Amino acid sequence: MPKMFYKKGGSYYYKFMRKGTIYSGKLENCVSDNDAKSKAKNKRDEVIRLEVENGIDRLELLDRERAKIIKEQNNITISEAFDLSLLKPRKRQPSEHKIKTKRGAWSDFVAFLTARYPEIHYLNEVTSKEAGEYVSLFRKQGRFVQEVAYSYKVKSRKASWTEKTITRKTAGKPSPATSNFYQNTLKEVFTLLAEDSLIRKNPFDGIEKMKKDNQTRDIFTEEEISLIMGNLTQFVEPLFIVALDTALREGDICTLRWRDISLKDGIIKRQMNKTGVRIEIPMTDRLLVYLERQYERTGKGEYVFPEHATAYLKDRSAISYRVKSFLEGLGIETTYTPKGRSRAISVKDLHSCRHQFCSTAGKLGIPLPIVQSIVGHMTSAMTSHYMAHATLADKRKAIAVMPDYIDVEAVEVKAEPTAKERLIQHIQTLSEDEAEKILLAINGKKLLS
Repeated sequence: MPKMFYKKGGSYYYKFMRKGTIYSGKLENCVSDNDAKSKAKNKRDEVIRLEVENGIDRLELLDRERAKIIKEQNNITISEAFDLSLLKPRKRQPSEHKIKTKRGAWSDFVAFLTARYPEIHYLNEVTSKEAGEYVSLFRKQGRFVQEVAYSYKVKSRKASWTEKTITRKTAGKPSPATSNFYQNTLKEVFTLLAEDSLIRKNPFDGIEKMKKDNQTRDIFTEEEISLIMGNLTQFVEPLFIVALDTALREGDICTLRWRDISLKDGIIKRQMNKTGVRIEIPMTDRLLVYLERQYERTGKGEYVFPEHATAYLKDRSAISYRVKSFLEGLGIETTYTPKGRSRAISVKDLHSCRHQFCSTAGKLGIPLPIVQSIVGHMTSAMTSHYMAHATLADKRKAIAVMPDYIDVEAVEVKAEPTAKERLIQHIQTLSEDEAEKILLAINGKKLLS
């Protein structure tokens, strides 16, 4: 069972999800983790008991009564606002990872208000003046709290685990996408709680978003494709082989299940992780041969590529890092630093295969509706429209004329580099500033341990 409590600022809080609803709040009179664990469990048991004894309608009634009290009291504090916003219904329930990221954005805004406007305590006291000031500051320097703490666990000589914490300074000027994400998150909280806190106007209304970087991912050159296919390692082999022939995203490849594949009909059918759109992709003969061989090895399991699924579900950035290290080991430039920014952006990675697929299809004159129906691109509504007009026969015909990047018979998988070798490859690509930050982090960890 996942952990149902956490500690913040010397106080304990409970948080758990039940039937799609997140329950959270402060735990009173807790003095230890065990105490908090017990009381959090009691909270969850109470929810379950109400479901069993009174039905879900009773729970909804309690929520309405609670909202009524909050509205009458008109006292939603800025510190509790984010947790209360999570209780509000929305079209798509955010993942735990997204909630954590959004919570970080809200916490930074709270820190800004606490430092600059200590007289503001409640949500409906925030005006467009404070909102605009925070957005302007964020666009110039990034987070208001420049020092961010990172916790990790280390094992002592007595074989017991203890938690250590180090802090590091955040990167400088953020990208337009990051700025817009923070702005959207803050605006969303005010929107969701507007009725409960009697907010007449969202303070973030009227603040225009930044234009996104024009820099997009580049496609690989023919020479780079040959270099990649001639030096595939055991880990990156399935990623590039599937991506080049299907335009699937990294996460969709890693979490591909055997139930998504019909080897008999030569079709991949699955719901895309990012958009929720269902796609149907006919396989090339070469990809079908490759997956048939994979089935002989792992067909009894759930995932087509078990190692990749495990790594992705644990830490999705680990996959991107392995791909980046592989490409840079071949001498392929993977990042670009825009003018005026300290953080580089990715221009060549596995996602480039998706662009490669669309670009090549366009050059071959494959109709846009056919391409859209394969890659599930643009909006869900547009993709659904395209799919309605693209038959499976149309898609098979389009796939058949795509370039043969892959000769599965000739592919020679290289030995997977060791962790030490990958680290050396990565170090060679670092700037002096990046290397200095890593050294500081390592030294900090040694001091703490």
